Amino acid sequence: MIPARMLRTISEANIAAVVMAAGNSNQECQEALGRRDPPSVICINSTPGNVTVGALTRTGQPQHYTSRGPGQCFSLAPFVAAPTYGTLPWGRGYIDTGLLGGGTSSTTPMVSGAMALLMEAFPSVLNLELKVALAASARRTVPRDAGYPVPYDRATGFGMLQVGNAIERVEDPSDSVLRQFILEEFQRAPEGEPVVSPVVKPS
Repeated sequence: MIPARMLRTISEANIAAVVMAAGNSNQECQEALGRRDPPSVICINSTPGNVTVGALTRTGQPQHYTSRGPGQCFSLAPFVAAPTYGTLPWGRGYIDTGLLGGGTSSTTPMVSGAMALLMEAFPSVLNLELKVALAASARRTVPRDAGYPVPYDRATGFGMLQVGNAIERVEDPSDSVLRQFILEEFQRAPEGEPVVSPVVKPS
């Protein structure tokens, strides 16, 4: 709970941009592995202020293992997605998911790099505005979910990362509706005790 609050403070104060993997606990993957972990994006990965990243296939479709939102502590999780194709798998994610990719951990460096480029190019722009640029420039690879006033779905977030387009969208006044939506969702994030995923042993 304390780390979650620290991450939110870091992001709100524009000390740093926090990028987190969405996790590899989608229901389909859990069933294949014989696990019963919660399929949603857990609290620490969906801390308000984070840029939570989902995983895509080479064709832009959600990897079967990538966790779907909403997050336990922030509804907009995942926020964007990136492909695992062509990245170097590492850690347990590769072992657990086999040859389908290195897990959502292998997509976060791409988005971290994109945020670093934006922060370097626009040092006086707030993290919120940089996130709006990421969301506005992302490419939709699956249909948007009904019920959202902006293009968003629970598997890929606002869509596939598009770094070049994001640079062009920073402080774009045409993104005011999207900016307001992201701000309102951020303000609705829980202020109390974060929800902690229960530890459920396989039967």
